[in-house]
Amino acid sequence: MKNLVLGGIGSFTLVDKGNVDPRDLGKNFMLTPTDLGEGKAKAIAAHLNELNPSVAGSFVDEDPNDIIANNSEFFSGFSVVIATQLPLQTVVVLDGICRNEEIVLMVFRSHGLIATMRVSFGEHVVIDPKPEVAAYDLRLSQPWPELRDFAQQFELKSMDDISLRHVPFIVLLLQAAHDWELNRSGDLEGSKDYNEIKNVLNGMRRTHDEENFQEALRSVRHAWKPTSVPRHILDILDDDALDLTQSSPDFWFQIAGLGAFLRQNGGAMPLDGHIPDMTCTTDAYITLQRIYRDKAESDAKLVGNFVRAFLKRAGRSEDGISNDEVRSFCKNVSQVRVLRWRTFSAEATWEEGCGAALSRHLATNETQPYAAIYIILRAVDIFSERQNRQPGEHSDNYDIRQDVIRIKAIAYGLLSEIGVSVRVSVLDDLIEEAVRCGGSELHAVASVMGGIGAQEVIKIVTQQYVPCARTLVYDATKSTVIALL
Repeated sequence: MKNLVLGGIGSFTLVDKGNVDPRDLGKNFMLTPTDLGEGKAKAIAAHLNELNPSVAGSFVDEDPNDIIANNSEFFSGFSVVIATQLPLQTVVVLDGICRNEEIVLMVFRSHGLIATMRVSFGEHVVIDPKPEVAAYDLRLSQPWPELRDFAQQFELKSMDDISLRHVPFIVLLLQAAHDWELNRSGDLEGSKDYNEIKNVLNGMRRTHDEENFQEALRSVRHAWKPTSVPRHILDILDDDALDLTQSSPDFWFQIAGLGAFLRQNGGAMPLDGHIPDMTCTTDAYITLQRIYRDKAESDAKLVGNFVRAFLKRAGRSEDGISNDEVRSFCKNVSQVRVLRWRTFSAEATWEEGCGAALSRHLATNETQPYAAIYIILRAVDIFSERQNRQPGEHSDNYDIRQDVIRIKAIAYGLLSEIGVSVRVSVLDDLIEEAVRCGGSELHAVASVMGGIGAQEVIKIVTQQYVPCARTLVYDATKSTVIALL
């Protein structure tokens, strides 16, 4: 919560029935000795409010389990629900509530030096995934008339050396390709063709230190991108959600518009209009920017026309999606993602491929320790439900050896449920550690997971970057994380 409050979320509500006791001071750095005896939710909310006065914080002194069981309407006003340390069966109920209300659910589980985090939501669209490496679509394989005319204006042979050094590399590539095509037929493909283009470029050079020619040589292979639609976009275009109705989200109307655009445009994606920095004159660069921007605007306008037609057909206002929204969609369309998460109900019963996926991870050396951690946390849940306490937690019936035996039986019972009959040796050490920690929640482990979780919430709320679509498993003994299931 600290990271979300500092990040400027609109408001938050903490739910916890307990009071602050001495043990809480050792596992929650938001509490101080002056908070002893106070309601835990009240004390933490007060300290969080001090971090960012622009965020409205409140609290509810009730047991989350009671609210989930008896007052599902409580959650209707929230956009994100974050649940911590709840047993799986309770999470299953909460997940059903959140999905009915179209609320994002994030679940954390921490136990000693291991922890998990998982998001659950019906459908999430990432409009701006912000890839680490910019992938420029220069469309040199299909230059439109304005770009072709611009490139032909440059008489390279008659230029002086200084002017030649300031020709945009896009122009150099287009002219080199034109010269290559005079003696060949067909499209560029394969390293042999690219090497021939490089030979043409080198033949145009007068010295060996022209930066613009070096840019062109570095870009030969990457500048001629295939016009085919990316695989993940084809999957989205084949989605059942494209059976549009009046209540369909705006995103799917834009996807329908994209599909119509592709059919009319020979399968070429809308141009995003971005060009990289390059060595050239300011006037040439500005002109190139305008040419690419105008083409992107023209493509977006055509997509917008199709979108309005689909809106009208579905009985919605044709102005329901603005031109700015369509332009933003077209700018990022080659990178958009659609994520759907498995329900916790399916996970609890090993359905929808959950059991098979876990079996594969247990059979793989790299992922086996993390899959075993997942099994251990499931076993701890079952143990707590049966014994009404955490394994290793002191009580009248406390017996550490007996707790180890019980957890081991539960863990291997879970393996049997998913069809794993071989012994998983890493489980034994994890079981003893799970009992030894006595249900402790270490603030260092919780802090790491909380920081990761805050980032995931911000990704989902802003629809930027791609959130984790699987269960994230953290092993604090190795300071490593991995996504499973």
